[in-house]
Amino acid sequence: MKFKTKTGIELEFDLERWIKPENYSTKIVDETLKNYELLTSSNMIVKIPKRDIEMHGIEVKSDEMILNKHLYVQYVDKLIRKKEAKANKAIKKSFEKIIKHKELVLNKAEYFLIEPSMFLSGAMPITAFGCCLGSVLESWESSEELVIKDYEGHKELYLYSVIGDYNKRKYISTLWSFEKNESVELTELPEKTFKEWFETMQNVRDRYRFDFIFNMQYKAMYKLLVEIQGMEKE
Repeated sequence: MKFKTKTGIELEFDLERWIKPENYSTKIVDETLKNYELLTSSNMIVKIPKRDIEMHGIEVKSDEMILNKHLYVQYVDKLIRKKEAKANKAIKKSFEKIIKHKELVLNKAEYFLIEPSMFLSGAMPITAFGCCLGSVLESWESSEELVIKDYEGHKELYLYSVIGDYNKRKYISTLWSFEKNESVELTELPEKTFKEWFETMQNVRDRYRFDFIFNMQYKAMYKLLVEIQGMEKE
């Protein structure tokens, strides 16, 4: 799938590599007294107790096993969420380096479309959403819609998250300070109301909305970090 960025760069996203539909077919790679170790269609090793396999009436055929939805969600999907959480922590920890090598993000589709959990915005109790990494970095570079100037002792701050409550009219915004090379949290922003800032983040999100779930993005996150690590050593 090809898409064009706001700045006119055409990127190609490999749907077959990065989008893995739910596939309940697995291969048995190891077996102990109490557990099966299974290789999933997305090349993950997941351990499932034999008692759960038996309880759900799953048939074991030679070295293959087809799970049901309940077991898939309980074990495979849960493992994916765990890997995503770990990858998101690594992204947050390395965010300064990611910004330093932003051209890498802006020129590779699998990096551009990563949605770090730190980019979550929300207006409770209505909705919450994430922005993709490329859209936010692109906005910082090519426009001033997310830039706050001369505020709270900072020359420039770059917004990437705003979370609040419509009813209470309270919110927390998270921004990046290039002066300090760190994130800054503020409970109030100038020029716009919470609703207006929230809608600005929605507009940044909406530029790159597609009808698929990027469910292997934790692998793209690690791929990005490994590539950056290699560049840092050069």
